[in-house]
Amino acid sequence: MTTNKTLMEPWKFTPERIAFFRDLTFVEALDSQRELHYLFFYKEQFLTCKKALKLKRSSFIEQAFKEGIVFLCPHPLAAVLMERNTPFKMSSFNDLHKKLLNTMTNQETAYIFRALDAFLSNEKLFRLIRNLYYEYRRNGQFLHAYKILWILAETFPNHSWVRQTSADLNFRSYEKLYNQRPINLLEKDPLYAASELWKQRHEKENNEALQQLLLQQKQALTTTALMIESFLKNPCGENLQSLTLWIRTHFSADEERDILFQLAKALPDNTGIFQQFLQASIESGEYEKALDLLSQSPAGLKSIDANLLSGIIEAVQWQKTDIPLEKLNTLIISVLQEQPAKLDKILKSCVQSLLKGYDVPFIVKWMTPLKTQNISLPIAAKISKMLALLDDPERQSQLGEHYYQLDNIDRAIDCFSWEMELRPDDPQPVKWLSRLYQEKGMANEAKAYQQVLVEMQKRA
Repeated sequence: MTTNKTLMEPWKFTPERIAFFRDLTFVEALDSQRELHYLFFYKEQFLTCKKALKLKRSSFIEQAFKEGIVFLCPHPLAAVLMERNTPFKMSSFNDLHKKLLNTMTNQETAYIFRALDAFLSNEKLFRLIRNLYYEYRRNGQFLHAYKILWILAETFPNHSWVRQTSADLNFRSYEKLYNQRPINLLEKDPLYAASELWKQRHEKENNEALQQLLLQQKQALTTTALMIESFLKNPCGENLQSLTLWIRTHFSADEERDILFQLAKALPDNTGIFQQFLQASIESGEYEKALDLLSQSPAGLKSIDANLLSGIIEAVQWQKTDIPLEKLNTLIISVLQEQPAKLDKILKSCVQSLLKGYDVPFIVKWMTPLKTQNISLPIAAKISKMLALLDDPERQSQLGEHYYQLDNIDRAIDCFSWEMELRPDDPQPVKWLSRLYQEKGMANEAKAYQQVLVEMQKRA
């Protein structure tokens, strides 16, 4: 293990998954060598990092990724958590133990090391926690001792010492106390209560109590995860309103948009979350991200405000975009069908972009929704003409001019090169080739065709 003097910059890690579970958060991440690590956080504060080995069955971290709130990365909550804890100070377990004893209660120290059980031998872990138990027991602090005993009982339920000690008459009264509902234990033992509330968090009362406790402890990211989980399970208007208000209050505009983006991907049929995300995208100018999501999850578009969609579509630079246009034809045409001038302008830009990777027959098929809606546009007429010219060797110059008008110089060059071979005495394709190469910034090629043109004129 590296020493506590070593710094590991956060950008050397690529998060794969994040799990929120009880008061712990685990980030599964790859380092720059593509080796898997686990980053440990307690109450959203970084503790340490450990290279991933084969995890023990039923270990705390395995339980966290099975029963906790888990998000695949990249995810904004993981990004914010790591950013807020940079730079990461890496430390050995021995150094971590010393630090915890100086900054945490014995109960918290026992609890944290219980969460690291996948990376410690059972003997070492048992001895460490039992020593903390005895510190209280020797001083006659039976309630504090019992608080640590339940951690031992959870970690080593079949250990003979644990069973024998749990049966001690001195603890009988505490057994009754701990058999109450976890909400009633929030003041006496908040750590235990929180653990039990996590197990029962799908009950509304427990969920609300847990959120309140997390707020008191300033665990904003864990609260957000809990609210997101509740919303995904019950995406009603009330939960949406509470969640979006919380996000807007506690996160930056970029973080808000990223969280909404993840929610919209998770619930593609939820119009409410889509509206929230699209509005946030417009406010931040992230038009392409909005349309990228719509291209992946176009369901329910009819319920989304047409002016909102129109504003996004008009703002995108379609000739330069990396958005997968293949899936957006129906959306663009349906939203702008009552505005033919705007639709023609945008479709022309889309065609210019699509022609970089597709042929004319594909473009014709892509424009099929225009026929379905009985819409006539100049760009559609141009593409139809180009389709007719494709297989006509006698009219390649006309096809080349159409490609040129659509800013596709390379395909225009192909057409005029073919025309030049077909009509070696015609100066027009030579003039075009000289011009096209000049526009491409290929001066030598342009000069060569200019010389060919001079020679042709001498022979005439």
